[in-house]
Amino acid sequence: MKNLLPRERSDVQVLPVNELFAAPAQRKRTKAFCVVAVAAVLIATLWPFNPFPRNGVTWLQGTSGIKFEKAGLVTSNEPLRPVETRGPESYILELLLRPASTKSESTILALDTPTRPRELLVRQWTDGLVVTHDDTVENDRTQSITFYVAHVFRPGRFVLVTISSGPDGTTVYLDGQPAQSFPRFRISRSDLSGKIVLGNSPVVYNPWPGELRGLSIYSKELTSEEALRRYKEWTDPSSRPDFEGAIVRYVFARFVTR
Repeated sequence: MKNLLPRERSDVQVLPVNELFAAPAQRKRTKAFCVVAVAAVLIATLWPFNPFPRNGVTWLQGTSGIKFEKAGLVTSNEPLRPVETRGPESYILELLLRPASTKSESTILALDTPTRPRELLVRQWTDGLVVTHDDTVENDRTQSITFYVAHVFRPGRFVLVTISSGPDGTTVYLDGQPAQSFPRFRISRSDLSGKIVLGNSPVVYNPWPGELRGLSIYSKELTSEEALRRYKEWTDPSSRPDFEGAIVRYVFARFVTR
């Protein structure tokens, strides 16, 4: 009868039980040490860490307007829907604002349109104004995609920025006075058919610190005389605003309900 039991082998080493479990235990300790080390690095680099930071937007005290501090963002509930026109397109974009600083780059306003690859952006570049259809274009010699107006902003000072676009191009007014014109830059209906985003960019973290007291968008073009009159409307509380052609007009007045 054959022996069915396995024969002893001289090349097999039998380890004690404590040595068999030594390697898995060591791996667990190494893994735990790595987890603790990574957590320590994250805490040291991200502290103080708040997974739910508050929106850094507050009401101005004693007057109408909103203030952007640190990371703040305001959006419209619904996208704009400018009325289609058969004739040439003309639009006015107005912002009454005061920046907190002139030492950095930030996004004041964006028109976020999911169906468009790029948005219309109004940005602050140190003390200058940048308006662009495509923020990836840094230098546009044609000034049909991006334009820049220098020395627009000063810390502690409000300024009414009026951007008037029509068939002959775009003119920027500062406090009702013409500042610069760009014959090849035009704002279209599709540029404005999106959600309003204030105080930051919808795609890049680029917060704007400052105060905003007014925003309006109109479907018409301005003359120099009308631009000056609109400046008086914004700065004189007793004047009556012109609502002809208005798409939106925000004065950011706070209404307290009881």
